Amino acid sequence: MKALAAGLEVTLKEVWTWVHLGRLVGVDVMAYHAVGEGGLAADADEAGPIYASDGFHLDSLSDGENLEALEAGRLIFATLRTGGAGHESRQWR
Repeated sequence: MKALAAGLEVTLKEVWTWVHLGRLVGVDVMAYHAVGEGGLAADADEAGPIYASDGFHLDSLSDGENLEALEAGRLIFATLRTGGAGHESRQWR
């Protein structure tokens, strides 16, 4: 799983899309982040068990980009609520 995640190139707008989606379903995804034992980064090879820690901060988007991220989150939310009905395109990026 770590190898798959390492190959991802996620933009800040995509991250904010998931933050907005989390808010739409009532989850504050920014409230916690994962750390390994001794405070090591969760993705470090020697992190060991992973624990939830305090929240984190993301850089802000421009108003236009934030609106796009919010709309993308709403699209994903609507698709999940309808089971994908009427949403033939699954490309949310």
